[in-house]
Amino acid sequence: LVSVLYWFLLAMASRWLLVAAFGCVLADATCGAPPECGPRVRRGWSMLTCEERNEYIDAVVALRSLDISGYQDFARMHLQATNYAHGTSAFLPWHRWYTLGYENALRSVPGYECITVPYWDWERD
Repeated sequence: LVSVLYWFLLAMASRWLLVAAFGCVLADATCGAPPECGPRVRRGWSMLTCEERNEYIDAVVALRSLDISGYQDFARMHLQATNYAHGTSAFLPWHRWYTLGYENALRSVPGYECITVPYWDWERD
């Protein structure tokens, strides 16, 4: 319980994750995005067109340029949570929450309101 509380508080300390993960209703697939975005559908990296890949990369670069500490909070949190978030029963729920927060942060960048985080298809790629 102490370990879970520690990691939960660590996550809450990150202002980007707090706003990004809880700044919208999690049950809503559009999560506050403009209506033209439709529901979120994650696709494999290899299934994206070149334009879609470039758009994702541009969104990441834009997030970093807006607030370098915000982007680095995600990287630091993932590194610090390695022992808790990998190899335990928390793996799937923690990563779902983490990915949603990261995607919401990308969507907060003007011009990328409909972006989704692609996944890596280990069988295909």
